[in-house]
Amino acid sequence: MSNFEEHQREQQPAFIDPSLVINTRLSEIERQQSEEKAEAKKHARSQRTTNWLLTAFTGLLFVTSCISDVLLLHQTSISKESADAAKSAANTASQQVKLMRQQLESQQAAVIRITVNASQVIEAGNPIPLATRVDIGLRNVGHSIASNIHVVVKISKKNMRRGNPVVLLPVEFRIPKLQPEDESPGANRQPIYKEYPLSLSKEEERLVGSGQYAIVMEGSLDYDNGFGTSTTEPVCVTYWADYHLAENGRDVAASDGGSATCDDFAIRLPGILQNQETQRKNQK
Repeated sequence: MSNFEEHQREQQPAFIDPSLVINTRLSEIERQQSEEKAEAKKHARSQRTTNWLLTAFTGLLFVTSCISDVLLLHQTSISKESADAAKSAANTASQQVKLMRQQLESQQAAVIRITVNASQVIEAGNPIPLATRVDIGLRNVGHSIASNIHVVVKISKKNMRRGNPVVLLPVEFRIPKLQPEDESPGANRQPIYKEYPLSLSKEEERLVGSGQYAIVMEGSLDYDNGFGTSTTEPVCVTYWADYHLAENGRDVAASDGGSATCDDFAIRLPGILQNQETQRKNQK
């Protein structure tokens, strides 16, 4: 063989069996599929683990949330009970303070009493006194200083036996302060008086002075009782004269009469009229 032919043989590629190539390719594909299946199984296991962990964590979160809600409700209940207890204690303390203040006020507050009288004048030769002036008296029978005293009343005359009151004059006045009465023995307990003329005729003055007419004072009384409480009281006071002649029939022995609330006066009126009738019989 010549060198040329040997060279040609060396340059030709080696013979490859086609079946060998196919088997190799199939083996490679099978290997890749096996690896992919193994990777898929691994991923599936990892995903299941992750899903289980997520489920467990979610469950734990739910349980924790439920426990937290229960604890929160319990804490809220405790807080509400504590708040209710504190509120109840505060209300009890406030009520006790209020009751103590009311008790102290009822014992130590200023108390104003108002009266009405008719000032009488005796004329020479006439045994029947003349009622020429009305005196309104104020007394503080409490234990504190009364202030801002405001009196608004109407003064009327009234037939003791019949008829309705007839207004004579309206009266309104204010007194800044009124001290409590001195309770020491022998102390002067005279009321503070406000004087107003009645402006009656002589005959009417005699009717009042003889007890046939009464003087009625109706209206309202306002004042501060010394504890910051404004007190408003209705006023209805009746004055009637009470007089009698001495045994010799010449000298007059007259008293100032009486002053009472209108309700008390209505109760006492039958006795007053009976006494007046007795006096008239004694004068004859």
